[in-house]
Amino acid sequence: MDYSCGIGRHSIHLANLGYEVVGYDPSPFYIEIAKKNANKFLGSKNKIRFYQGAPTQVSKLLSQKKDTSFDAVVFMSSSLGFISEEYDVKMLKNVYSLSNNGSVLVIEFENRDHTLKNFRSQINYDIKNLHVYERWRFDYEVSKAIGECKYYEKQHDNSLKYLVEIETTLRLYSLHELKKLINSTGWKYMECCGNIMTIDRPNLDYEDIVTISKK
Repeated sequence: MDYSCGIGRHSIHLANLGYEVVGYDPSPFYIEIAKKNANKFLGSKNKIRFYQGAPTQVSKLLSQKKDTSFDAVVFMSSSLGFISEEYDVKMLKNVYSLSNNGSVLVIEFENRDHTLKNFRSQINYDIKNLHVYERWRFDYEVSKAIGECKYYEKQHDNSLKYLVEIETTLRLYSLHELKKLINSTGWKYMECCGNIMTIDRPNLDYEDIVTISKK
């Protein structure tokens, strides 16, 4: 299962490698895009089953659909930390209950130490016809990055039209905190790496931490 699958990037790649894949995400907008992308890139080979639902309701929803007994669950691109530690525990327990004995859990998460070492309070970048301005601060007492992200639409005269501002709070776990969180939900932490492609050990140079756990 590709938990918090977004627009289906990882689901589609895994399906293309021959795996049977279920994608789950809270956003109906993303799920619709994921379905279109799967049809576009996989064609007749598209056998991915996408579901939309609340993050902590995945066990209930998939059990009703009789779509359970997973051999692997992946959390990619920092799907944890957006609400609370208690909420993260519920999500991990949910997918634990859907998984077979011996199932593998892979979590990709932002490397807290790398982020703090290279912390940027202001970030500007473009996404197609959008310009994004982010302002960040870090609360050391609760280990949370707190951001205000403003989105602007680029105009033909090179001016910017303000669209919306979104506040984001992300709980950044150190590796030992993430291990403790994983083990508290029934999963057994096994190992970690800093690069999922080369399986190198994590260090301050890697933006992410990837943990591998088993049931």
